[in-house]
This record gives sequence, C-alpha cells and structure tokens, in this order.
Amino acid sequence: MNRLLEIYARGLINSLQKEQVLFCADTMREMHLNMDGQTRDFFRNKTVKYQDKLDAALEIFTDNLELQSFAKTLAANSRLDLLPDVIKFFPDYALKFLDKTPAKVTLKVEIDEEIKNEIENFITENYGKNTPIEYDYKPNMIGGIVIKYRDNEIDLSINNKFEGLKEALIN
Repeated sequence: MNRLLEIYARGLINSLQKEQVLFCADTMREMHLNMDGQTRDFFRNKTVKYQDKLDAALEIFTDNLELQSFAKTLAANSRLDLLPDVIKFFPDYALKFLDKTPAKVTLKVEIDEEIKNEIENFITENYGKNTPIEYDYKPNMIGGIVIKYRDNEIDLSINNKFEGLKEALIN
C-alpha cells in the first residue's frame, strides 16, 4: 500500500510547482489532523457512489485547484478510497522530496526560549541550518529529550534510562 501511496504522492509533486509542494503538504497535514473517522469511512465505503465521493473530495479541496485536479485523477483511476491515506502520507513524503525533513524533538512539557535556542543551535550544528524543527510534547514522558532526524535518534529521556536499567536487571 505504501508503494501505491508513494506513486500518487510523487504524481502530485510532479504536477505542482516547487513552491506549491510545501503549501500543499501543509494543507494536507492540517486536513489529516482535522479528519474524523466518518470521513475516512466514507471514502473507503464501497457502497457510496463514485460521484458522491468525487463531490466530497472536491469540497474538501475547495480552495486549491491543484488538489482538486489531484482528486479528479484519483477518481479517474477509481481510487478515491485512497484519499484519506494519501492526505496522511503526502506531507512527510513531500518534505523528504524537498529535503526538508524536520528534526522531531520530543519533550515532556513546553520549554522556554533559552532552551529552545540551545536545541536549535544543536540541530543547526549537527544537521544543517535549514533543518526544520517539530516539537512534540508527551505528558507521559518522565523527563529528558528525544531528538529524531531521518535515521538518527538521540534519546536522552529518563524513560530510556529506566528501560536500560530494567534490561540490565532482567539479564
């Protein structure tokens, strides 16, 4: 399935101007965050008429002609059932394509500007000055920080230290 999503994502990228790719990725990320289960089920439901799915897709992309054209392409290929998955898949794929993969920083709570600046300096020194940063806050984290960038992960969380101690005690 990921291969199919990749094919459609690449097709969408190829149909866009370079400056439109990031805008469409942001648009789809927002759509995915706001999409409810009913919408996903609607597009996957095989009993819903083709035209109803197409109308719904065009309504979702009301403000973006490029994305409306993309929805029509999915419809022409009888693949509107993939729309929710493509909306979820496209933002990260587009960022990789543009070489703008963000460094993901996971923390327990929001931090002050001084610490954010230190994190940004670390990421700039290690991954490049144009590396975007996404902050993720996980209240169930005991403390510390986790930085993920592409295949690299720096896990300085207390949760990780506990897991290491647990493994050492078990073995």
